[in-house]
Amino acid sequence: MQNAISTKRRKLFLFILFIVLAVLGIFVFTACSEEAGEQTLRNKGYQVFVVYDFNGGTWNTNKSVTVAVKKNSLLPAPLRTNGGVGFPTRKNYSFKGFYPAETDEDGNVVYDENGKVVISDTEWNFETDRVEDKDFTLYAKWWDNYKVVLHYGESYEFSTEIDLSRNQDGSPVTITANSLRVNDVTFLSYNMVKDSTDEATALNKFPFDLSPYVPSGDGLEIDVWGKSLMGNYVLVRSASDLSISSVGENTNYYLLEDIDFKGEKYDESSSLQTTKLPKSYGGKFIGNGHTISNFNIKMDTLDRTYNSFGLFRTLESGAEITGVTFNNFTFSYDLSNSNISNYYVGMLAGQCEQNVKIEDVHFTSCKLEYLVGTGVQDGSVVIADDLLVAQKPQSVVLNNCSETETMRVYSTGVLTDDQEYIIYVKYTLDNDAIVLDKDSIYKLAQKNSNGNYSNKTIESTEYKGNNTYVLTRLDGSEYDVTITVDNGKLHATMVLKETT
Repeated sequence: MQNAISTKRRKLFLFILFIVLAVLGIFVFTACSEEAGEQTLRNKGYQVFVVYDFNGGTWNTNKSVTVAVKKNSLLPAPLRTNGGVGFPTRKNYSFKGFYPAETDEDGNVVYDENGKVVISDTEWNFETDRVEDKDFTLYAKWWDNYKVVLHYGESYEFSTEIDLSRNQDGSPVTITANSLRVNDVTFLSYNMVKDSTDEATALNKFPFDLSPYVPSGDGLEIDVWGKSLMGNYVLVRSASDLSISSVGENTNYYLLEDIDFKGEKYDESSSLQTTKLPKSYGGKFIGNGHTISNFNIKMDTLDRTYNSFGLFRTLESGAEITGVTFNNFTFSYDLSNSNISNYYVGMLAGQCEQNVKIEDVHFTSCKLEYLVGTGVQDGSVVIADDLLVAQKPQSVVLNNCSETETMRVYSTGVLTDDQEYIIYVKYTLDNDAIVLDKDSIYKLAQKNSNGNYSNKTIESTEYKGNNTYVLTRLDGSEYDVTITVDNGKLHATMVLKETT
């Protein structure tokens, strides 16, 4: 059925072409045309029949076509669009042009010792050459295509050949980036000279003209050296390449530049944050010695059982994080789900599975803060000693990693003595002593008629010293708040101030 449809389409195409050329005084026959039509055309003045022999190629599945014209006419040139004889094609070859047969002094076709027609070296000029008064044949000539040999691998130990067509003048067509692709290989750059640092030899803009690099003589191979990574990687040149929407559980990343997020915030508690970081990561994150800076991450519990918190949450077996510095990051984790008995908290990840590699990973000027709600005790939160990964088996390779100028900020909801309010405060530890400051209070909740606590908006807080504050709500009411510490536990009182 498909062949029948294709045949119909081909006949329709040739019919349309026939009409167009007939208007120009030219008639085209395919190899399967009826001979009876020839004499009819000759009787109408179309006395010269010219065969376009595609010489190993095809056009619209035909190996040749015949054109009927009047004496002293121009011939239809091969066109890439409708309206003339089309460009023939041939695998591994590029069309060079049409050439007549070589003739002797009497005008007879010359044959070689094997009985084959000797084709002239002079191309038929469709703009100036006119037919005479007898039938003849034009033969397609072909260029051998160039072969681009693409070398790749860590030491260029692999190679593949790419067929590169030619223009009619024999020059190679420009090559595109899509042509220089190999399955499961990521190319960082291309160069015309192995190990060269000369920018002039780099293929840094596509489509690229390979004409200056064609070999002299009869050589056909053009070598291209591709700096590459084995596997599929996302190449990171900007912050947008690391957007949350693109982060996959097994996606590999390779940094080519330092990345500055300029204070961008990722907040899972926000309704605007429609895309979440995955629960686990098993790919390769190769920093290549670069730094990622100025990013704020706030994570909530993904479901009622998930307990691992960190930039990569849980690192799966086979994951690799190497050669990257995280600078000026703030990690905020909400650990207030009382249904979870143990939390694992780190900046890089909460937990690792077997066979994970973490090497040359550094955190500088970073802050880790986590909220512990009223139903969760501090003892149920396991914090990484080095702030990287809280729980990791012996098979994790962790080399040359560090954290400097890193602050741990704890936050918790403190129930007031009368149990009417929950005051959420942040604090740091100094030799296990709880230290509060002027910005410690950051959220307020009030008990409602159902016995639950609803968030209330705070207009401002004013620190009075000695862990006392004046808290102003949005309705203008003011409260005296006092936070006390008893045996490592926080207590709070909140009293409405009398108005005068």
